[in-house]
Amino acid sequence: MSAAPRVLVVRFRAIGDCVMTAWPVTALRSRWPQATIVWATEPLCAPVIHVPALADELVVFDRAAWKKSRWSPGTWINQVRTYLGLRRYKFDIGFDFQGHSKTALALRLASPVHRFAMPGTDALARRLNPTQIPKTQPNHMVERMMALVREAESCPMPKLPMLPELDRPDVGLPARYVVINTGASAQDKLVPLTVWTQLAEALQARGVATVAIGGPADAPLPAATLDLVGRTSLVESVGIVRGCMAHYSGDTGTGHLAAGYGLHALSVFMSDRNSPSRYRPFGPHGAAVEAYRDPGLLSAAALLEPIRELLDGTANASLK
Repeated sequence: MSAAPRVLVVRFRAIGDCVMTAWPVTALRSRWPQATIVWATEPLCAPVIHVPALADELVVFDRAAWKKSRWSPGTWINQVRTYLGLRRYKFDIGFDFQGHSKTALALRLASPVHRFAMPGTDALARRLNPTQIPKTQPNHMVERMMALVREAESCPMPKLPMLPELDRPDVGLPARYVVINTGASAQDKLVPLTVWTQLAEALQARGVATVAIGGPADAPLPAATLDLVGRTSLVESVGIVRGCMAHYSGDTGTGHLAAGYGLHALSVFMSDRNSPSRYRPFGPHGAAVEAYRDPGLLSAAALLEPIRELLDGTANASLK
């Protein structure tokens, strides 16, 4: 492989998935600083991909519009034409870090010289691209994607991924604060609002401000020092997370984001549908609380314990 290959990264879907994918892509960027990296994704994920440091260019597909008429022949024709359009980059190497039929089709039709794909999650994906990953796979999804990258090129795990360097938005944030994200992508992932209320009150009793974030459909948190649920854009939320002391959430994307910034990130797993060992926030201070195994872990005292040293002022000053 040349010192400046043209690299295609295919990863659609959720914010957390794209943040996890930033780890192996950072490894590729470190290995090939002069490479041209093009990331194919969808609009929701674009704000968490660092352009141009991590990816030189984003190719954003409006998959939400495709889903509205997914069985229409016109939709399939449009998708194929869009994916074929990637051929203009003449990629040397391409990675499908998702392994779904849509991402597999995008990689195949883009026609890079070398293709590498995560194990397919459906029959079509398994047929479209080779699966080049060790049979004995590591457990965490970031480590699995790194194993795929290493089948193409020897790369060490980065200390942290390259993520957008966004400043705190001007929304009245306290100087120092802990973020609580009340939302989740599915009902069975939601942490009871009473738990977040008790946590916010316990933090504030220790003199630590709390900032609540979430989407328009998520539950507000009146007990927070500053309740911003449903009141900020994704870009603003990224800036809020980047500037916090620590981050609490259910099994959702901003937990991966906080961990990727090197922050204390505790994600409370209410369901084992996504295994915490595979999907916990990845990073030096990422952790999972397996509340589906032990509801006692939902107490404010239990949730405060992992960041007790940080709250007491004895943790590394860079985390304050």
